[in-house]
Amino acid sequence: PASTESHPIVAWHCLRDPASTMPAKKAKGGGVAAGAEPSAAERSKAADLLKKLNALCGTHLITIAVPAGGDLAKAADWLASELTTASAMKSADAKRVLTDALAGAKEKLKSYKLPPPTGLLLFFGEAQESTGKGKAQKIAIDMVPFKPLRTSLTSLGTNFELSALSELAEDNGKANPKEEASLAAFFDEISRGTGKTAYGTRDTLQALQAAAVTTLIVSEDLTLRRLHVCGKQSGEQKDLYVSPAEEKSGKALRPEGEEELECLESGSFVDWIRDNSWVFGVELELVAGSGENAKKFKEGYGGIGASLRYRMDFEPEEYDY
Repeated sequence: PASTESHPIVAWHCLRDPASTMPAKKAKGGGVAAGAEPSAAERSKAADLLKKLNALCGTHLITIAVPAGGDLAKAADWLASELTTASAMKSADAKRVLTDALAGAKEKLKSYKLPPPTGLLLFFGEAQESTGKGKAQKIAIDMVPFKPLRTSLTSLGTNFELSALSELAEDNGKANPKEEASLAAFFDEISRGTGKTAYGTRDTLQALQAAAVTTLIVSEDLTLRRLHVCGKQSGEQKDLYVSPAEEKSGKALRPEGEEELECLESGSFVDWIRDNSWVFGVELELVAGSGENAKKFKEGYGGIGASLRYRMDFEPEEYDY
């Protein structure tokens, strides 16, 4: 059998607070109201998880999708039935893998005293990359969706059943009312000349580091790269934000008149800030739409900007990206 890492790749991946058991808003005639439109950031998280889980396979992978307004008891009954079947398996290794996954999902399901208003998604099992590379990993994911889930399913197979997650990652291509509201407020603040906005890479990141940002707005297709570096002599660590061309040339690691730097980690700024915006205490709005305001933001303001807590004055610069 494949060796197993002791830690899961995702032990807790929740698109909405799982502790929230407040009653769902009711639509006219009963049922759960759709509520606020999902943001691009929320859809992006779902799409990212979809991509990761789609690349995994195993022998006994469990997927449970409880729709909005659904009954957790049905999923619990299914797990109990599968545990009974698993107890009769002859292969000790296969029995361990399956019972561990079923028991883990059962315990997590029991932790929800009330059905979450928008539904629930569970992914449990021991899996590895479908390419056959890497060690097996224990997957233990529970998600409260950011919008009411329609799909209802229980699945046990060699792959995770991802139709419910695909439902969350869907984007109909229309301008998102949360997105449009943030951009409208951003442009209005600029037009009033309050100084409580920043845009372009240099000024926005300066404001972010100064803890002046309330809402950070980033185009989902921004090509900016984040490099986590350290001085080869001093060992001092810091982040650099560069264009793909600058990263490729390596010029940023050889600043004129300063010590040479070593790159410890590099990646997309968009991916990094999506996972780390909470560190800065900001609301993140990822712009994925193709509306007039989205196009204006990307082409005229560099695809990155922020609404600020207080006025900041920035020095003009000739070049930005």
